[in-house]
Amino acid sequence: MPNGIFSFLKIAPDAQRITDQKEMRKSYRYWRLRVMYAMIFGYAGFYFVRKSLAVAMPVIEQEFNIPKAHLGLILTAFGVTYGISKFINGFAGDRTNPRYFMALGLIYSPITNSLFNSWRLF
Repeated sequence: MPNGIFSFLKIAPDAQRITDQKEMRKSYRYWRLRVMYAMIFGYAGFYFVRKSLAVAMPVIEQEFNIPKAHLGLILTAFGVTYGISKFINGFAGDRTNPRYFMALGLIYSPITNSLFNSWRLF
């Protein structure tokens, strides 16, 4: 990845290998729960953002008078787009620093949802 605005996403160098068993257990004990909680809350945040369209569908139907068939097409397009983005982001996540890649996604997702929510203000 070239130096530039996204240079922080380049793959982190390998950590130094811990050979002392006592130090390894101490390090694993320290990081095990922290990493697990970060993954759980991070995935929950992504999943919460992903399900926002289905929750808004009844309001969209009433306010804009869109037929259910069209809303079904929108949901289908949303699901297909989500699946394609998971595929593409899987490759991108393998080639970047996952710590920053996930944080960037967690920051970008609510900002994008807020912009979609406030489109009437513009």
